[in-house]
Order: sequence, then C-alpha cells, then structure tokens
Amino acid sequence: MKEDFESRTFTNKDIITLKFRPQKFSQFIGQPQVTIPLINSIANGKIHHAYLFYGPRGVGKTSAARILAKMLNCLDFKNNEPCLKCENCIEISNGFSPDVIEIDGASNRGIDEIRNLQSNLVYAPTKSRYKIYIIDEVHMLTKEAFNALLKTLEEPPEHVVFIFATTEIHKVLPTIRSRCQQYQFTLFKITDISNQIIKILKEYNVIYDNEVSALIAKYGNGSMRDALSILSQILSYNDKEIKIETVYNLLGIHSFDFIKTIFEKIASKDLPSVYSICSEIYYQGASLDNITTQILEFIRLITLLKNGIEDINILNQAFTDFDKLAPLSEAFTTKKLVLMAKKIIEFQKSISLWSNPFYAFENLLVSFIFDDFYTTSSEILSKVQEGIHYLEKTFNIIETKPEEIVLKKTMLYGSQGSSKVENHQQQNINIGKSESNLTSYGKTRIDEEKIDEGLDRKEKIIGKEDLIENFKEEKSKKDKDISFAEFDKSKIDNEKDKKIISEDLKRILDFSSLESTKNKNEIIDNEKKVENQIKIEKEETKIKEEIKIEKENKIEGNNKLKEEGREDNDLVTNFQEKNSKELNKELKKENINELNNELNKKENKELKKELDKELHKELNKEKNKEMNMDKFANNLRKSIEKEIESENIPEPFKKLMKYMNGNFKE
Repeated sequence: MKEDFESRTFTNKDIITLKFRPQKFSQFIGQPQVTIPLINSIANGKIHHAYLFYGPRGVGKTSAARILAKMLNCLDFKNNEPCLKCENCIEISNGFSPDVIEIDGASNRGIDEIRNLQSNLVYAPTKSRYKIYIIDEVHMLTKEAFNALLKTLEEPPEHVVFIFATTEIHKVLPTIRSRCQQYQFTLFKITDISNQIIKILKEYNVIYDNEVSALIAKYGNGSMRDALSILSQILSYNDKEIKIETVYNLLGIHSFDFIKTIFEKIASKDLPSVYSICSEIYYQGASLDNITTQILEFIRLITLLKNGIEDINILNQAFTDFDKLAPLSEAFTTKKLVLMAKKIIEFQKSISLWSNPFYAFENLLVSFIFDDFYTTSSEILSKVQEGIHYLEKTFNIIETKPEEIVLKKTMLYGSQGSSKVENHQQQNINIGKSESNLTSYGKTRIDEEKIDEGLDRKEKIIGKEDLIENFKEEKSKKDKDISFAEFDKSKIDNEKDKKIISEDLKRILDFSSLESTKNKNEIIDNEKKVENQIKIEKEETKIKEEIKIEKENKIEGNNKLKEEGREDNDLVTNFQEKNSKELNKELKKENINELNNELNKKENKELKKELDKELHKELNKEKNKEMNMDKFANNLRKSIEKEIESENIPEPFKKLMKYMNGNFKE
C-alpha cells in the first residue's frame, strides 16, 4: 500500500512547466536577442552589476535569470555553458542556493525590506564568486523602495549582481532603468510553441491529431507557460490519446468547421440556416465572447488569404488546408470583410449594455447576408450626386429655362393706369412667338394657360368700357396736376415721380430736399434771434420809463419840504446832498445804459444786414437749383422720347413713358 501511495505522490517533476524549463541558454527557445549578448558578455568577462529583463508573461524572464546565475557561479564553466553538475548549479536549479536570493517584489515591496537587503549586501558570498539578487515583479516596489535602491545600484559591492524581472517596464522608475542593462523578451511564435508541445507529447508517448499542437499553441497567445498549462490540463483528461474535439471542449470553443459553415451560409445568403445556427449556439450556452472572437479570427484569416498571405506565424491558425477556404475568400470583398470585423468589435464592446445580447448577436450575423449593410455615408452621397447628374442630362432641369417664366415678368412693367386688357394681348403675342422655341412640356403649359385666360377674358371684356373711362379721367387729372416745372413744390407729386424715375434721380431729389430743409431751419433760427433781440429792447424801454417816474416823484417830494418851511436847514441840506448824490449815480447809470443801447442798435443793424445777405444767397441757391432741375427734367424728357422710339422696349413700358411725358394718346 505504501509503495502504491508513494508512486501516486505528486512532485514537481510531474508539472510540465517546471519539468521542461530550460536549464541553459542552448535549451532556450526563441529569444536570441537576449541569449547571445549575455553569453558573449560572460565569455569576454564584461559582467554588469545590474540587469533588467522585461516582457510579457511566460516568455522566460525568470528562467533566463537563473541560467545567468548558474553561468556566473558555476564551478566548472566550459564552452560558455554551466555544467549543471557542480554543487552551485544543482543548488541554483533546486532553488536553495545561499548565494542566489530570489525575492518576490509583490510581497517585499516596502522600504523596510530594501533596507534589510542593503544591510546584507556587505557580507561576501559563502562559496560562490557572486552574491546574486533576483527580484521578480520589480515594478511592484514602492517609490520609496526604488529610491532606496538608487545609491546601491549606482555603486554596489564588487561581489553583488542584481537581476530584475518585470512585465510592466513603464512602472519602473527611469532612474532605476538607467542604471541597468535592459533586455526585452518577446512573445513566442506559434511554430516554436507547437514544436515544443510535439516534443513533450513524443516524450510522454501520447497519440494526438495533427491540429492539436497548433491549436494549443494558438490559444497559448505567444506564452510558453500558458500553452504548457493547457497541455497539462488536456493530458490530465487523457494522457494516451488527444483528439481535436477534446481540445475544443476543454477550451470551451467551437470547431473551425463550425465557424466555416456560418460563413458559408452567409455567403450563400441562406437566412433560415443562419437562424438555426444561432439557435444552436443559444441552447449550447456558449460564451458570446468566445464565439465572436472566433468569428473575428476567421474574418482575419479570410482577409489575409484573399490578399495572398499564407505564413502560419502571421495567420496564427492551426488549420493548414487553406485551399478549402478559396471559395469563401472569393465570396467576400476585402472591404466587406474589414467592415464585418469592425461590426464584431463594436458588438464586443457593447455586450454588457444589452439586456439579451444573444438577439443582438443574431441580428448581427443576419445583417452580414445583405450587401448594403456596409454602405457608408460617402457612398450614399456619391449615389445621390450620380442621380442628380442623370436627371440633369435626361430632363435638362438646370440648363433649360422655360420662357413662360420670363413672360410673366413682363407683367411687372404694367402700371396701375395702364389697361390690363392690352397687357393680356401683348402676352398672347409673345406666347405665340415663343411657342416654336419651347419644349413639349412648355407647350402643354401654354395651352393650359390659354384655356384659363379665355375664361377670364369673358369677364374682363364686359368691364372694358368702364376701364377706359376710368383711365381717361385719371389721365386728365394727372395732366393738370403734374408738371416738371413745379416738380420740387408738391411733396405728393415728388413721391410719385420718384417711384417712376430711376434710382439716380431718387438720390438727387432726396439730397435736394434735405438741403432745402436745412436752409429753411437756419432761416427760422435767425428770425427767432431777431425776435428775441426786439423783446429785449422793449423790456429796456420799460425799465427807463420806470426810472423817469421815480425821479419825478423825488423832485415833488423835495418841493413839498421847501413849501412846508422846515426850520432845520441842516437836515434839508443833508437830504439835498444825498438826493444829489443819488441823482448823480442814476445819471451815470442812464448814460451807461444809453451807450449800451446805442451799441446794441449798431449790432442789431449789422446782424440784420448779415441776415439779409444770407437770405439773398439762399434764395439765389434755390433759384439755381430750380433752374438745374428744369434742365434735368428737360434732358430726361428728351432721353425718354428717344428711348420710346427704340424697338427693344415692350409696349406697356412705352405707354408708361409716354404717360410720364404727357404725350399718351389711346
């Protein structure tokens, strides 16, 4: 029983990822950019004090660090490879060497752990040449821990070598990176992983299908450790024979043929079959993430094959019989395939937004059947423009202009005084002339208008006599009132004539009216000034009369005092002196006022003379303007008479011009 139990005991040798880990650089697969420089540097004795290995997971960073440690501390180092037999190599391979310390950066990330590490750097290695510190996931260290390492990395002891490994190089401080030799690890190619899997299966004597190794390598996604983990899972299911269906079931994906049938039904536009495939996916409970990823990979495969790319490392597919996919690659255009991939990516982003994402997925596959699902806005615009050009060429919509539109514009030349019957007659004459030049569409329009006009004429002929009488009355009134000599005097005639005469004449009349109003306002202001001065003179005369009356009253008072015979002559004399002084003051005031009055009179006379001169000037200006207006009116009348004689002007407009000159006769 003990022997059976011991035979079933689990050991590290049974783990494929550990058992087949490379022990020297000659066994290392697919990283020549790392292995060759390291081998040459150790062979030449150019050993750096710090190395930084970075790259994706499962590409050999930790394995390369251990191999480098063996090469540095191997006791029997020959042919640029460790012997793997000495004590140091065995201890390093088993992971308990006292001179090779492996530290997990995720669990020892603080500044205290780095200080403990620095305190141990002083001690020399026990039995090896170098004391090597391998810090895995170094990007997990804190900023303070990194800063504590700076001085140590810059000037470490001669017997110390640091080897850092990380999957996120951007999180490592630039000051740390600048002190290390950096080596980038890349993803493994699908062929390298597939060859390693075949090698392991042969060693275990396992029977397998041809596509198994490539399928496992594909879902390893460039990581050797992930691919070997999938292989160990498959071997635990059946370690004697591996079939492709087993791999599909364990990975939770659909077969390549199933995805191929979906696209065959889409290419043949078999709508019921697409719906039945979707229902099958639904009842299987398959993950939409997985199925959409497989569809996206298949679209990529067809696109690459359609463009002549058959390299298996680029295709990243286990399927190798590409001739079977030729009909599918011909059924779809590259543009449609690219847009289908875009739709799949958009669906993957929005899966979490759907209440039932399966129906959205079903609708997506059905939309792939139709050719117009990928029509872009630019294509729609181009088609619209093509349709417009076709219509322009076929029907001449823009190039040809129906002449009846121009004939309707002649109606605008008729005035209120002109007869409507004559306008209709003139239109009929023009329509008759232009019928030969119109298209069939235009002729039909003219015939319809003639029918409508015939009905209208019956009503209009009845009131013809009334119209003529009204016209004569209006003409007689206007002949009496309107004359070019009195053009500027009447505002009503001015406004009417402005509408008839050209826009240039309007501007002249408006300008002249503005100037006349300005001159009239100035005359009114001057008259007001004169009136104000006259009022001032009247007030001054009133004040003078009041002063004279007061003087007379004072003289009478003095005479009364003398007659009463007052004895106090002193008082009388004083009173007389006071009165004399006051009289002197008043006389002086009167003299001053008289002088002011004389000056004011002279100024008023001068102002009146200036006003008279300005008035004469303004009157002369107005007379000149009237003369100019008469000349302009005569010239205008002559030019209108000349234009009336020309044949190019329509008859309604000629009548209007004759009416303006006063020469209109029916």
